[in-house]
Amino acid sequence: MKQKTVEWQMMMELVVGAFLFAIFVGLFWFTIVLSRQNLFVKKYPVQVRFDKIMGLQEGDNIVVRGMPVGKVTDLQLGRTMEDGVTVVGELSSPLQLHANYRAIIVTTSILGGRYLEIREGTSGSPSLDDTVNLKGELPVDLMEEASILVHDLKQSLNEGGVLKNLEATMVEIRGITTKLNQGEGTLGKLITDKAVYEDLTSITKDLREASAQVNQLISSVNRGEGTIGKLLKEDAVYNDLTRLSSNLVSVSQRLNDGKGTLGKLLSEDDQLYKDLSATAASLKNITAKVENGEGLLGRLVTDDSLYTDAQSAIKEFRAAIDDFRETSPITSFTTILFGAF
Repeated sequence: MKQKTVEWQMMMELVVGAFLFAIFVGLFWFTIVLSRQNLFVKKYPVQVRFDKIMGLQEGDNIVVRGMPVGKVTDLQLGRTMEDGVTVVGELSSPLQLHANYRAIIVTTSILGGRYLEIREGTSGSPSLDDTVNLKGELPVDLMEEASILVHDLKQSLNEGGVLKNLEATMVEIRGITTKLNQGEGTLGKLITDKAVYEDLTSITKDLREASAQVNQLISSVNRGEGTIGKLLKEDAVYNDLTRLSSNLVSVSQRLNDGKGTLGKLLSEDDQLYKDLSATAASLKNITAKVENGEGLLGRLVTDDSLYTDAQSAIKEFRAAIDDFRETSPITSFTTILFGAF
């Protein structure tokens, strides 16, 4: 009986041991899976020296072309400020770096989290032999930059007089608002004076009535009422204008052809111009002869004796007529008397 009890205890210890061993193996396996570490794959070391690492920690990813290719395994603080911090990492695949490579620390979010990014450089640049002892760029701390920005902004507001100017501006705005509420100024009257509102209402009403009249006028024109409406609607007006245009074209054609008196005056033939010039020259010669006293008309114009003789003849002719009137009754009586016998 005692032997069976010992065997039972040994079996239980073996079961518990096997169970614990299985737990340890599972934890080991899950640790490898969760950490994405492969103990049976060759690792390639990489070292990058930074002036500061901005909170980069062991276990953070090393990223190439946006893909995680390794982990940060160690952080070594240099003896002096010039030595900075050396970031030691392991890569799952080798890298072919060029002279214009870049190694930078990238922030994944504002709340924290960072990774080391290695950019291999362009293929046109000279190649590097290995990835050991690389030089990293100074990282940009967003929080630090934001703090500096806020500090500079606060300093400029305080020392630059911006706050004082804002306070003065607010005081002026408050004064303007008070004046507007009290109805001071043109804008204040527009806001508070009812008469202005009534005037604006009256103007709006007048504009509405004027718009109605314009619409009525347009409707009348569209119906063909009035002179403008007839011009737009009736075909007779269009026909008259067409005939008038045709007549004008005909008259213009006749003028261009030199027909009629006006056409001859406008034609390129200068015969009429020559005739008018000759007539003007003849009139000029006649006028000159008259002024020189040549001919009967010239003598009548220039010789005073002819004028005197003409006056004497007219006087004698008038005297003869007067004598004839005086003797005419006697002659008529004598003629009647002797005619009776």
